[in-house]
Amino acid sequence: MGKAKILVVEHEPAVAKDLQRRLEQMGYDVPCAATSGEEALNRVREHKPGLVLMNILLTGAMDGIEAADRIRSADDIPIIYLTENADEEILERAKITEPFGYLIKPVSDRELQSNIEISIYKHRTDRKLREKEKWHSTVLSSIGDAVIITDTEGNIRFMNPAAESLTGWGNHETAGKPAEDVFNIINEETGGEVENPVQKVLKSGMIAGLANHTVLIARDGTKIPIDDSGAPIIDEKGNITGVVLVFHSIVERKKAETLILQAKQDWEDTFNTITDMITIHDKDFNIIRANKAAEKLLGLPLLNLDETKCFKYYHGTQAPPGGCPSCQCFETRERTVFEIFEPHLNMYIEIMAIPRFDNDNHLTGLIHVVRDITERKKIEDEIKKAKVEWEMTFDSASELIILVDKELNISRCNKSFAEFTQRPIREIIGKKCSEFFPCDIMRDNETEPASMAEIQTESGHWLYLSSYSILDDKGKFLHTIIIATDITDLKITQKRLLQSEKELKNRVKELEDFYDMAVGRELKMKELKSEIAKLNKRLSEEKEN
Repeated sequence: MGKAKILVVEHEPAVAKDLQRRLEQMGYDVPCAATSGEEALNRVREHKPGLVLMNILLTGAMDGIEAADRIRSADDIPIIYLTENADEEILERAKITEPFGYLIKPVSDRELQSNIEISIYKHRTDRKLREKEKWHSTVLSSIGDAVIITDTEGNIRFMNPAAESLTGWGNHETAGKPAEDVFNIINEETGGEVENPVQKVLKSGMIAGLANHTVLIARDGTKIPIDDSGAPIIDEKGNITGVVLVFHSIVERKKAETLILQAKQDWEDTFNTITDMITIHDKDFNIIRANKAAEKLLGLPLLNLDETKCFKYYHGTQAPPGGCPSCQCFETRERTVFEIFEPHLNMYIEIMAIPRFDNDNHLTGLIHVVRDITERKKIEDEIKKAKVEWEMTFDSASELIILVDKELNISRCNKSFAEFTQRPIREIIGKKCSEFFPCDIMRDNETEPASMAEIQTESGHWLYLSSYSILDDKGKFLHTIIIATDITDLKITQKRLLQSEKELKNRVKELEDFYDMAVGRELKMKELKSEIAKLNKRLSEEKEN
């Protein structure tokens, strides 16, 4: 690194010129000299020297002390006073400007050079130290954690904004205060005082952390749960020079922990209230977790990996059964669903086997969701049985039965209908029902009989028709079923009965007429007998007379 640039400020031009020559001989760059304070300020702005040699007595209204103070405030340039005045009052004024040296004329080259070099080195060191401190301060002020720095007595030297926010104290208010006056902590559960980590670190010389459930009481009385740690500040000689206390609020973490615990409890409650059996298995077929339904039905003991092989409790075997669909999931890595009758459990079960993977997509085991479908199977068997019976009834019924869609196309018919039409069933399916008899009685919006009617076919047969609309469980139309009964014989019988009834009525009429005639004759006989009696009585009377 080259020699520094130096500005000489001297009211005597000859002395200034001599200093300039001597400094240049020492290897320094001395671009100019100034005789007054105003000129010195201008030369500093123009040449930006690395050091200023300043005489206190200058020409003009501004003396060297005032000029030095302005230079130090504006440009942070080291000042060495070089003066013949050693007055105590002037010396006290000069101290305020924090000079790097104070030399009394005359001064030797060696003394001058050594003071210049020391001042430049000290200024560079101080600048690096200030920059480092500023960097540290910026970092400490920017981090999210709260930071308090104390001295060896436990008194606060620094607080960053995060610490100010949590404690409610300002950094300017706490300088020199004992840490425990600001960092007031208690146990959340007991309310008792907690040993301040600053004193703990100063005593032990080691890093110290807070116990669980520690609460910071802020200036306004707010209680804030925190985590913290204290560490000693150790210099290059291994001496403790203070303590740094780092802490942060765990309010959000507490909320998150509460939510996690609640979610876990909700999951446990849901897991255990599901009526289906749920078991979680590892790759070695061990049941490592089971819900209440599985524990009860399978009779699981306290989960012990040596005693809870899934095949033992599901199948009652000592090894996985051959062809087990669940076991195949280890190869396919895909879920599978299957139904089996398990003699060991004496029930039909539906098993959904779901592979489990870790974060690296390695297969770690299976999840079984098992449902008892015994009752469903019974219902399905009953439905199958009923369907078979219905099919038998459908095909063996003497009635003519057809199923038609909305377009009145025949989708199915029984044997009786095929025999009636004298066509094979395959030729009837898909035909319009109107090809066989009128279909205008059908409708598809009710489940009650749509209509009933008697019709006579072209062949002379009489049929009694009834139709019903069949809907699904959502009320959507499926088809109409038409049942036709051949009533030809009945019609013939009815005709004969009507004819017999007519003949009977005619006979009754004849009998009634005969009766009327007979009754008339009887009445006339009675009248004749009465007349004869009257005549006989008159004859008798005449004889007596």
